[in-house]
Amino acid sequence: MSDISVTTRTASPARAIGATVGFAAVVCVLSRLLLAGHAFDRVWAEDGAVFLVDARTHGFGSLIAEYSGYAHLVPRILALIGSWLPLAYYALFTVTVSAVVVGLLAWYVYASARHTTSSPTWALIAALALALAPAYRAEALGNLANLQWFLLPAAAWAVIDTRRTRIAPLVILAAATTSPLTILLLPALLLTHGRTALRTPATLALAAGLGFQAVVRFAGIHSVANPAPRSPGVYPAMATEILESVGSTPWAPAIAGIILIVLCLAAWFVGARKNLPATAFVVTSALFVAVPTVLNGSAQPRYVACGFVALVWAACLAAPALRRTFATGLAVILAASALLTFTADPYRVSGPSWTSEINSPCGPGKTHQADLSPQDWGAIPLPC
Repeated sequence: MSDISVTTRTASPARAIGATVGFAAVVCVLSRLLLAGHAFDRVWAEDGAVFLVDARTHGFGSLIAEYSGYAHLVPRILALIGSWLPLAYYALFTVTVSAVVVGLLAWYVYASARHTTSSPTWALIAALALALAPAYRAEALGNLANLQWFLLPAAAWAVIDTRRTRIAPLVILAAATTSPLTILLLPALLLTHGRTALRTPATLALAAGLGFQAVVRFAGIHSVANPAPRSPGVYPAMATEILESVGSTPWAPAIAGIILIVLCLAAWFVGARKNLPATAFVVTSALFVAVPTVLNGSAQPRYVACGFVALVWAACLAAPALRRTFATGLAVILAASALLTFTADPYRVSGPSWTSEINSPCGPGKTHQADLSPQDWGAIPLPC
């Protein structure tokens, strides 16, 4: 009985600290946005033109709508909830709920990192990296459309999580039903679990999520933003377009290749120290940056942010074994990079006021256009 009491007393403070870290991550995200401008009164491009319009058009059917070639389940669930609110609150809702999701993921990362590293300090750094990564400032903060770039690295941590909890598979499932790029977690899964990988809950969650992606891709309804159905003959043409895009910007795959080589060499070095979870993070970091860059034809801040966070986590796993001088220097560098790039890019909040847009006068057709953020990105029709 006494052992149970001790365990309960130990677990409760740990949960409280984790919740505090998650709340701190929410505050960091919102603070970065508010310092850049009127973040609570801006609706991000896809949050309005894709997720809100689809939710208002298809209702629950929007959850299986394909946009840009894949499913976006988590953003679509949240947008559906937001569509039930008065329209005036949609901007506030999307920004706030997106920050809360990042906070919940940071809470999970803290708990897992503390268990893995046995270091509250490095667990804190690992968790807050999700909210403070420099490259997130460009476009990813405070919108539904870019939640996948927080879910993906959190799912990488869930892959190496050795605790027997139900949270890790849920994180992986949420990521996989939101982005097919979770397939890039397979090397980490194999590195961490070896021959038992196929029998782990993480693998089952990943398979279920990717299966959902396949169903939506080939049998789901089509977003209002891309209503034309895709015939089977479209896919070879898409592959050709990707190759042509890559060929027209040769510097992008070259940079991605260099990054991949450098990070794989780093993975070999870490692997030589027999730290397989750290190796998994380094390899995943390389894939998060290189593969989307090659497919897109150019490096985007959101790809770099994903890779940066995974690399920070590799450092957090290796840091407890380093000399204190090196570990302290690493922590100072990470803190400095976060502080110097804390404020979000003004581009993120450069669009017009959502409140002003939805209250603008109606046109002859009893509708009006509401412009979205960033500036000049586009507009959506709204009823009077």
